[in-house]
Amino acid sequence: MNNSPTLTKREMSTTVAAGNDDVIVLDGLDQDNGNHTAAGASFLPAFMRSDTGDSTKTEVLLILSVHKI
Repeated sequence: MNNSPTLTKREMSTTVAAGNDDVIVLDGLDQDNGNHTAAGASFLPAFMRSDTGDSTKTEVLLILSVHKI
């Protein structure tokens, strides 16, 4: 097993006009991951089979605060 972290790179582009002390909220970089595993013969009843699964959702929210220097 590799113990180094996984690098996930996502990118977005937008153009906004902002004044001093404005706050800008950018959202929309969502990612859903999931997997499902079934074990056992398909002709067996459900209680004799094994079904497992999980899902994760990641959302990036970027908040920018504008301050004139």
